[in-house]
Amino acid sequence: FRIMGKIFAIGGGSFQKEEYHWMEEMALASCGKENISVLFLPCASYDDQGYGKRMKKHLRKMGCSVEVLRLFHTKKAIQEIHMMMKEADVIYLGAGNMKVLKDKLIEIQADEILKELFFKENKILIGNSAGANVFFSYAYSDWKEDGSFCIEEGFHLVKGIFNPHAQDEKRKGILEAAKPYDLSVYNCKDNGMLVIEDTGKISAYLEGKEISLESLYFLEK
Repeated sequence: FRIMGKIFAIGGGSFQKEEYHWMEEMALASCGKENISVLFLPCASYDDQGYGKRMKKHLRKMGCSVEVLRLFHTKKAIQEIHMMMKEADVIYLGAGNMKVLKDKLIEIQADEILKELFFKENKILIGNSAGANVFFSYAYSDWKEDGSFCIEEGFHLVKGIFNPHAQDEKRKGILEAAKPYDLSVYNCKDNGMLVIEDTGKISAYLEGKEISLESLYFLEK
């Protein structure tokens, strides 16, 4: 039995309605150990303090030891941040703005650390919405101030284009936008997720049940 690196890419959902708690439970179960340590980064929300506190309390209730690392506020040196990432069992990237998250992670060379953790260290990575976007080659993102959508490059841990909140009418534009790219598009709804193993195997889930991967390639007309 090999503990493998896995990415849990959450399409979104309501925290209040507990729409993605089952996904987090699956991710934690795949650690194959007790006393799981989680490093939560609320970076995509510009380090929103309330979000960090809420997630800390929530993940503690699930039996984890949790550190919240606020990248815009920390006084820690880059090497120290890298060590924190390497020592945690789970890295969890919160929701918010993909570009804010991506630029900050590149600035502290954490994009390379994430690759190392996934491919070499068999770590569990969780990302919610914008937090999941950065794991893919590209994502369909509305990070711009005017709310318009674009295909934004990610860190290429997973080959493909990720489209979170895919039930949203405004996201139908992905079909045109993705045409120049010869890549699978993963239309992942709220309350849905993709699980990617370090071998490249991808599984899809919606509302707690496994669904066919093919069903994510199309949006209902």
